[in-house]
Amino acid sequence: MDRIIKSLTWATAFTCAAAHGLLAQNYSLSPGDSIVATAQFDDLTVHNILQNNISSDTLFLSWKKVSALVPSGWEALNCDNNNCYTELKDSGIMKPITLGEYGFISVHITPHYVAGTALVRYAVWETNNPSARDTLTGVIYPKLLAAVWATVAPPFVRAFPGTSRESQWEVIMIL
Repeated sequence: MDRIIKSLTWATAFTCAAAHGLLAQNYSLSPGDSIVATAQFDDLTVHNILQNNISSDTLFLSWKKVSALVPSGWEALNCDNNNCYTELKDSGIMKPITLGEYGFISVHITPHYVAGTALVRYAVWETNNPSARDTLTGVIYPKLLAAVWATVAPPFVRAFPGTSRESQWEVIMIL
């Protein structure tokens, strides 16, 4: 009986160690998993999140669009270390990333004199380990909107959950 318990203990420890090795990621994100940025009206801005290879081997990454809310009238596209696309492409596979190099997901936004905020999310993962994903988020809004928001910031402005399907938040000015 003692021998069975020891065998089960070793088997459990080995399984846990193997599972941890399978779930560990071989890259780090820079500057992190999210970017909040401003953009000039009618001016292209580029926002990158890097996937730095921290393993001793070549890294293979895949990605997929999670969501993209971009105001009508804005231009938006994405790039990876393999290609730039003419739109916010749904999915892709990066070029292999060697030791000390990095891959990236890049969102290019041009707000053409249209107020609003872009919210773009992509999932990225090691191709052989799709269960360990990072969701990368970009929030981009025009500088003019940022200046107005800073000018009328609390206590004069309050945001409440939206009452319609189209609106996630309603902003009310309190005078």
